Amino acid sequence: MAESELKTGRQVLFTGTGCQIAGLYKYLGKEYGNLLTVDILCHGITSKKIIDAYIKSKEKRYKRKIKTFRFRLKPSDSDWMQGGGTKMRLDFEDGTKKIEEKDADTFFVGFNKYLFLRESCYDCKYCGTERIADVTLADFWGIDLSTISESQRKNGVSLIVVNSGKGEKLVEQLEKDMEIFPADSVRAIAANQAFRKPSTKNAKREEFLAKIDSFDFDKLVHKYNRDIYFKLRVRKILGNRVYDFLKKIAEENR
Repeated sequence: MAESELKTGRQVLFTGTGCQIAGLYKYLGKEYGNLLTVDILCHGITSKKIIDAYIKSKEKRYKRKIKTFRFRLKPSDSDWMQGGGTKMRLDFEDGTKKIEEKDADTFFVGFNKYLFLRESCYDCKYCGTERIADVTLADFWGIDLSTISESQRKNGVSLIVVNSGKGEKLVEQLEKDMEIFPADSVRAIAANQAFRKPSTKNAKREEFLAKIDSFDFDKLVHKYNRDIYFKLRVRKILGNRVYDFLKKIAEENR
């Protein structure tokens, strides 16, 4: 699709992860002046097999067929600085839905613990500051909080990295419609691991994958992340305020 549009002379914007951008370049085999690429800073992706196992497990649990699901749902009351309030939403064929909290949802837990990323993601060739897309987008986690407003802390601040002349022209065109300020590259790199190195493989990954065909997905994730689910149970029993207070005391006495 992208190639056919490029050949007509139409301006094409292609977005994806670094490896997807590389795949497009390889496929096209030549440069196109009318192609603009934007990559999203990525800590890794998983396979369809893992997604299917997750969906199968949830359908078994809720006894309903899932029509669609939405990864990284961000409600209006979310707080970007606290992880964005990210949730998983499952939409069932009967019209009902279920919101899964990121701290408990088995896909989120396994994903954030690098338990089932693709093998290539642990040796990613497209991490680092040398980007292959014209523009790179990311969350600016390392921003100086004293320089942004409360609404920006809540809604988020994006990092835009210009990697080429075409990317520079794009950002110049956007300046009239966006608030764009120079960024501290040291802060940006320090706060985003993918600017420095690939994700670290979970030591239990191979064992987990060896069992994925024979065991329920949710039960497997619970098994390999018992510490996380134990803390969640304790937090549920004690309440958030008491749990946070005790956690703070424990950290102060380390």
